[in-house]
Amino acid sequence: MSLARSGGQPEYIISRTRLRSPAYAGAMGPILEQLAIGSVEEWAASGEDGLVVLRSTVMDPFLVAPPSATDHVSGFLGAFRRACDDAREAAASATSTAAESV
Repeated sequence: MSLARSGGQPEYIISRTRLRSPAYAGAMGPILEQLAIGSVEEWAASGEDGLVVLRSTVMDPFLVAPPSATDHVSGFLGAFRRACDDAREAAASATSTAAESV
């Protein structure tokens, strides 16, 4: 998730798509209904914000190989936690650096 870690290779990759009005207008009704997160009218009113969809795909030829198949859910969640911690630390550091320069 972060290339800031040693080795420069992300453990997992997340991509995103921003579903904006009017390009996705025909698809949003069923999506919002299934997710129970709002109405099409609220989504359309969000303008440029839209709905952000995050996705990650597991591409592991050994995914179902017994008995030592990798637990990608636990691995992903651990990597996500580390990336969030890194981002929080970087934001705190940037804030304290900015405060010191004032």
